[in-house]
Amino acid sequence: MRPEGDHGTSQHHPPPPAADGETRRVTDAIDGLRRATRDIHDRLHLHPAFAPLMGTRPDAAGYRRLIGQLYGFHAPAEAWLFDAAEDLLPELHDLPQRRKAHLLRDDLDAIGRVLPGVEPPPERMRLTRPLSRPAVLGGLYVTEGATLGGRELGRLLAPVLRDLGLAEPDGRRFFLAYGTAQGTMWRGFCTVLETAAAGFDPAERQAMEAAARDLFLAMEDWLTSSRVPA
Repeated sequence: MRPEGDHGTSQHHPPPPAADGETRRVTDAIDGLRRATRDIHDRLHLHPAFAPLMGTRPDAAGYRRLIGQLYGFHAPAEAWLFDAAEDLLPELHDLPQRRKAHLLRDDLDAIGRVLPGVEPPPERMRLTRPLSRPAVLGGLYVTEGATLGGRELGRLLAPVLRDLGLAEPDGRRFFLAYGTAQGTMWRGFCTVLETAAAGFDPAERQAMEAAARDLFLAMEDWLTSSRVPA
């Protein structure tokens, strides 16, 4: 997954076409989030935690360690964001279908069956501060974007997991989340984000971008502090 995927693979999704000033302002919500998080996003692509996936053939044990770390991030981040979103984003009607942390738990269990002795997942990160409507949108930009970057990783992992004896899609359910509806789910989220941001004042837009940046930084810190040596 690389967090927020590859916004080139993941979230460097082209924004909807802009026409007049108001449409431009709405489109700028996604552009502003990209600009606010680009440096951290680029650093995450090079983070040592993802090294097991960077070779010609991904390393299965290293991948198992990585998804343990990702579970330690996504499980608390998802609970924190989604609990708030239920109240603050009632227009995101498919919110329950966007929960994905349980898929990481499924992947951990699947790989654990064929790679016994690999260390258990680390403790989960803690996120407790209160959230505003702009902050929830900024956080969901990070977690929803992660899904986009995962599809290519899922493809690369397929032969490795198959050689371990895992049947499709065991071991990579998180990266294949949403299946063929991935593009539809992303566009649906962007529509909600852009529509909400059209009503934000500059301070709220700044709060949304700061929340996305903060969650990326939290992910970076978590991947560093929870990393288990190979």
